Amino acid sequence: MKKTLYILFAAAVAALMLSCAKNEPFAAVTEDDTPRILNTNIPEWSDGAPGILASVAAGEKFNFKILVTPVEYTTVVWNMDGTDIFEGTEIDMELPAGTHQFKVTATTTKGKSTSRSFQVVVRAGETIIWEGSFNVTWGTPFNELQTTLRSKVDVGVVLRAYVNGNGQGSLASAWWRNLATGYSDDDLGRGDTPIDGDAVLEVTISELSLSLLDEQDGFLIVGDGYTVTKVTIE
Repeated sequence: MKKTLYILFAAAVAALMLSCAKNEPFAAVTEDDTPRILNTNIPEWSDGAPGILASVAAGEKFNFKILVTPVEYTTVVWNMDGTDIFEGTEIDMELPAGTHQFKVTATTTKGKSTSRSFQVVVRAGETIIWEGSFNVTWGTPFNELQTTLRSKVDVGVVLRAYVNGNGQGSLASAWWRNLATGYSDDDLGRGDTPIDGDAVLEVTISELSLSLLDEQDGFLIVGDGYTVTKVTIE
């Protein structure tokens, strides 16, 4: 009887171990797999240049994590402006002011690799490019920087106009099209910002903004009922 019970017990243990073995997770990837960078938040190239992934202020850390497979067998190297600056899946560091070209390369232990490229804009401190007092009314837009602003801005630069009054206004091209959207009152509406007291008109310069400045005779601040006191870039 004891022998029979022992046999039954041993069989039960074996069956349990077999069941556990079947249910245990197994490795879906190996070091022989081709590496892949899985991030969907890295922008595509545009006009022959990598997209801008982030714009941060000087002194602010740039933080980003690369999602890669097979992660156990892959090394991630970050190259900025032609120089390797970091190894690991997540970067968290301060960068010098300027627009930087990044290439992130993922390489497996078997020597297979893939890479993604993007730009990171690090803005310097806010710089005053005009200061004074100019009353903006319909028909008399602020035009003090009309022909000179283009040389002072690039993609990722934050352009601000400090104003006060009681009205509405936009940062626009000389054709009165909003630098952020390209819209004017002739189509979907320019999208002026309401002004009630002290306010700031602001736009982050994009490729669209640059094309508007290039193709539509430069820069204007437009609208009605307020005074421009300062224009800055950052």
